Amino acid sequence: MVMKKIMKAENVLLAFAVAFLLGFQAVAIAQEQTSSGIQSGDWIVRAGMVNVDPQSNNGDIVTVSDDTRLSINFTYMVTDNIGLDVLGALPFEHDLYTTPTVETALGIPTGTWAASTEHLPPTVSAIYHFSPGSNFRPYV
Repeated sequence: MVMKKIMKAENVLLAFAVAFLLGFQAVAIAQEQTSSGIQSGDWIVRAGMVNVDPQSNNGDIVTVSDDTRLSINFTYMVTDNIGLDVLGALPFEHDLYTTPTVETALGIPTGTWAASTEHLPPTVSAIYHFSPGSNFRPYV
């Protein structure tokens, strides 16, 4: 269990380092943009970190761990303000642990590892970019 947590911490640190370095590349690419900024028909590629933190309040049999992965996003600008974004990442892994309810019912100690699961949620988002024509484009 301790070794798994150490490996997870190392993976998170590596992912942060890669995202940090990719961020510098994105800044350099953005600076090469013309003064008109991003426009309809353009593609945007970003890298970052994504955390999936399932809520365990939908039942009291197990608790579920979170997971953080390096991600890459591809956005196609449909208009000067609206983009369609697709998220890509490695599968997220979650460990499930028993709760006091299981200990009471079955005698299995609380916090015992019960199972592990992996998933890759398909994520497509609509993104609104403010300030068309500007080099600084915050988005929601």
